[in-house]
Amino acid sequence: MTVKKTIQREATKPSLKSLEPKLDVDFHKQRVEAILRRHESLDSARELLGYDIVAATSDGVKRVRISKTRSFNGISGRTTNREGIEQDAGMIYIMKFRSTKFLNITTGRAGNPTCVWIEEAIDVDTGEKLKSNKLLRHLELEGSDRQPIFSDRTAIVAGETPSKIERLNPAKNGASENTTGVFQAHF
Repeated sequence: MTVKKTIQREATKPSLKSLEPKLDVDFHKQRVEAILRRHESLDSARELLGYDIVAATSDGVKRVRISKTRSFNGISGRTTNREGIEQDAGMIYIMKFRSTKFLNITTGRAGNPTCVWIEEAIDVDTGEKLKSNKLLRHLELEGSDRQPIFSDRTAIVAGETPSKIERLNPAKNGASENTTGVFQAHF
């Protein structure tokens, strides 16, 4: 019964194309995929700051600006969803750790476990800071594990260039041994 309701809810979600017909997803897709493929996750994490994740939700289009990222290379002992991190660049990969779900985007090439965790994003309309579970719920991405970031429902598009990008010390930010960088954008 729950599975049937989930399938019905997924089927009734609108598409980006129907809600934002002027959004040139193909232009942004080529640009973002180049960022995710040509760089190590450290560079991708820095370059994605200021980009917007756009999602078609049951409440219309939601747009959040990426404001804090972490980069990962390799698999640590804490990596619970090992298959997700090994996907080709541009896949949404949701890692569950204890009671928290993390929105990750794979980088590099399949079989080379690297990703960028979107640790924090700001709702473009309200200014609200969104992290982990709240971010996934806001964008209605909770069940989107191992889905392309560019789909009929989601895209990453150019947003606002940060006025300052700060590289934080991973050790002071609860980092695992495979964390290569933590970045915070200021707008």
